[in-house]
Amino acid sequence: MMYKVVPGPKSVEGDACKLFEDLINKNSVGGWRYHSMETVRQTAKGGCFHKESDVTLYMLIFEKDE
Repeated sequence: MMYKVVPGPKSVEGDACKLFEDLINKNSVGGWRYHSMETVRQTAKGGCFHKESDVTLYMLIFEKDE
């Protein structure tokens, strides 16, 4: 089994279902099948005062037979 990870959108606004549907359909070619979506919370420093903030990253997992 082979896997690939596709980054999801950085922000989810508006029609989130349509956004993820388009990503899944776009990447479900060449034998790749959607497997799952994982979220990772990451702490990032930024801004004028280097304040820490939590960022949620979305990762779409696809699989296919070798």
